[in-house]
Amino acid sequence: MAERRVGPDQLRALLLALVIFGHTIPATVSDDLTKWIMYSFHMPLFLALSGSLLSISRISSRGLGATIQHYARRMGWQWLLATVIFMAVRDRWPINASQVLSRVITDPYFHLWFVPALVFMVLLTWTLGRLQRGIGSVLLVGAVGWVLFDAAQIQFLSDAFHANNVDYRFIGFYLWFGLGMAASLGLLHRFELVAPFLSVIGIVGVTLSFGSSGWLRDVSVLLLNFSLITVLPHFFRSLDRPVPFFGTALALVGKYSLWIYLLHPLATSLLKDNASSPYANPLGGLALTAGILTFSAGCAWAFERIRPTASATPR
Repeated sequence: MAERRVGPDQLRALLLALVIFGHTIPATVSDDLTKWIMYSFHMPLFLALSGSLLSISRISSRGLGATIQHYARRMGWQWLLATVIFMAVRDRWPINASQVLSRVITDPYFHLWFVPALVFMVLLTWTLGRLQRGIGSVLLVGAVGWVLFDAAQIQFLSDAFHANNVDYRFIGFYLWFGLGMAASLGLLHRFELVAPFLSVIGIVGVTLSFGSSGWLRDVSVLLLNFSLITVLPHFFRSLDRPVPFFGTALALVGKYSLWIYLLHPLATSLLKDNASSPYANPLGGLALTAGILTFSAGCAWAFERIRPTASATPR
């Protein structure tokens, strides 16, 4: 079995920290500049990271049943359990048969969109691979999806869009997934020299477009994410050794990031849904984020030591 790489895990943990912190901020995305900036790149990078670890040829060599079974085992049952938990906590049970598909899969509660969206992207890539299509087709589909469902800022028209009971990010974010695949293949290498300049232009444009939709934010988000995804392999290499002092904890958080991602809103809702709390401020959000990650790393550390013992127990 190939040894697990530390770089992707540590990067996943750092991105997860941004996700958790963003979910402690009570304000909406368009009302808080910090949230506005973070939300322009943290989930796109998460999807790019996932795409960078996927090979079209490898995924398409499996049968459909085997592919579905693989992801059901890796994240499907965990996501389904979290869905049931949040349906119970939020009393968001489907009230009729027509709501089952939307409330469980295509338009789930809050953060739960990520897993079905990621699985959809994997299956879309599998389909393109089966049709003998390569990375060029993946990027073309991603670009069209981004133009139609994200660049048009359709999320600002959420009432009209969600009437169709489908989260816009399922196909609107597929471009980032495809660019992650392209980066891992070395196809973005020629842009590495200009990536820092593009990222600066992107972050400035995102800041200037604060609170509004339109071409400036669209182009800025595209430049920012393209530049960051271009240097994704460098992020991996620079993080292939544990970060001093925090490295072991970061690697553990990254390894178990799915569970942490799925369950963290149970804690962050204490601030996000309670703007009147004296702790609903950046300092309180950072403290809660650090607490969640520290607790999660401790649980993962304990589990890592219990698991070998349990597996070695005679049956």
